[in-house]
Amino acid sequence: MIIVVYVNYTNYFHPNIQKLKNEITVLSARIHQESELSKIKKENFSKNLQIHYDSLLFSGKQYSYSQAMGLMQNAINQNAKGNCTVKNITWAQSTETKDWYDRLRMNTSLACNAEDFSYFLNKLKNSKKLYQIENIKMSKDRNRQILNIYMQIVAYRIK
Repeated sequence: MIIVVYVNYTNYFHPNIQKLKNEITVLSARIHQESELSKIKKENFSKNLQIHYDSLLFSGKQYSYSQAMGLMQNAINQNAKGNCTVKNITWAQSTETKDWYDRLRMNTSLACNAEDFSYFLNKLKNSKKLYQIENIKMSKDRNRQILNIYMQIVAYRIK
């Protein structure tokens, strides 16, 4: 029979005051350093960030709602070509908003394996326009070694 006794001993009566002072000094220096870095990052971010919405979003002056949806559908078909099988693409109705942009939503159904789906997502990510994937559902096909993927792909159009 073995008995193990664990004793947790803390010397409360004689704390190492110099060690505590050094920790406080180091922590305050790090906090000051991080606050200075965050100020610099905010200044540089606000100065250097120049987003041109025309390159990321569909322009309302150049494309009507249906033209932008058609371009988006063509982009989805092109990116899926060779890797995934596009089973169905349905244009979702967008709601009227008072925002400065429209949400272009497409309900998309694909059939492909996981690696090809990854290629599809990378192609979509590397395209010139901004796309967002929402409400993704995946299920394995019973008869074949592929995934059935249902998702909404969202793009944006400036009004």
